[in-house]
Amino acid sequence: MMGGNLFAARQISDSFAVVSTGGVAKVPVSYENQPVGVTDKRGNLFVANVVSYQKSRFAIDPLALSTDYRVTAIEQNIAVRHGGGAFVRMPLHRMRSATVTLVDATGSRLAPGARVAWSGHDDTQTGWDGIVYLENIDAENHLTVTRANGSGCVAKVSVPSDMPSLGRIGPVPCL
Repeated sequence: MMGGNLFAARQISDSFAVVSTGGVAKVPVSYENQPVGVTDKRGNLFVANVVSYQKSRFAIDPLALSTDYRVTAIEQNIAVRHGGGAFVRMPLHRMRSATVTLVDATGSRLAPGARVAWSGHDDTQTGWDGIVYLENIDAENHLTVTRANGSGCVAKVSVPSDMPSLGRIGPVPCL
């Protein structure tokens, strides 16, 4: 039993580990650069026969994930005592991201390089064609845009509940 979960295994002759992705299922896991399986529906994978007292590399494959996950760690080196186990946390966080096309009052796309500030998030900039990439977007977002010439505008971005990961929103007026 580890991490609140029960795992069935044959006799463990050395050590073991449980790799946890924080509840995300079907994430490929490797031990010492060898694939050992994928996480279960609770986001855990039991790894038997871990070599004790030696730093061992556990890793997940972020390329197998969709674009709506933020990966905080893709690998960890853990040493486990003989006969013991380790709980290896590599939490994944689901987030919603979007590309938003901002337009001015005339419907023209904003020029690249305008600073975009939004509450509780890091500032970003507009790219070509007035496109802004917003990561970890909320259902309702208020953007304050400052153009290169110093003029500013405000845009309200509403995210549809059924928007796919890395959705596209717009054009959104910035007035």
